[in-house]
Amino acid sequence: MKIVLSTVAIALLMALFAAPVKADEIVPPVSADRPLILGAGVIYRDKTYRGYSDSDKVQPIPLILWENDTFFVRGGSAGWKAWTNETWEIAVLAEFRGDGYDSDDADILTGMDDRDKTVDGGASVGWRNGAWGVKATWVHDLAGKHEGYEARGEVSYTFTPGNWAIKPSAAVVYQSDDLVDYYYGVQTDEAVGFIRPAYSADEEVIYRLQTAATWNPGGSKWHILAGVRADFQGDEYDDSPITNDDVFLMYVLAAGYRF
Repeated sequence: MKIVLSTVAIALLMALFAAPVKADEIVPPVSADRPLILGAGVIYRDKTYRGYSDSDKVQPIPLILWENDTFFVRGGSAGWKAWTNETWEIAVLAEFRGDGYDSDDADILTGMDDRDKTVDGGASVGWRNGAWGVKATWVHDLAGKHEGYEARGEVSYTFTPGNWAIKPSAAVVYQSDDLVDYYYGVQTDEAVGFIRPAYSADEEVIYRLQTAATWNPGGSKWHILAGVRADFQGDEYDDSPITNDDVFLMYVLAAGYRF
């Protein structure tokens, strides 16, 4: 038990120093005979802040995927399977949130307080029948940063041509007003006339499309991972004086070795 808990703790600590991809959104679950994948890659996050620094859009990431019948570490998330069978999984989890900025990331943010990354915690319910999958997740801020919550519902389909596993999916993401306002609002003492007026954001719904792919050449232990995501944000994001777009894009490329 101590070894299991230590593994989960180490993975979460690594997540705090990078922007890890949630590996369960890119690769199929690990098998019982090879329960660990380790690797590294790069992630491109084109945040919607006006003039967001190009140097902060691309970052290295660790790739960690470990699983047994009870616990899991899936890149930026880790948790406990409260109940599972061949079709269902009910889990309690914690996951890294890579949102936020430093005030020097863009001119429009100069003079504002930094908005920090955090760890959210909650629960998920997943169902899978053949190639189809449905998953619902609810998480709340555990570190007292945005102090809000997020609820997600996702439908996915996985197909396996040749040495590929490809998983397109669509999701609806609801974010509370505390969460949206923390990352995209402008407090009264941060306002700068008409250039950056005060702005209080409300709750928002995001529509998400993404495709993830894994290439396993010749059945080897190496896996090449790639993913692309587009978040279509609503008016609460688009109306913020610190944004200039309502579409958030993310790309991932990584390699991992299955032990």
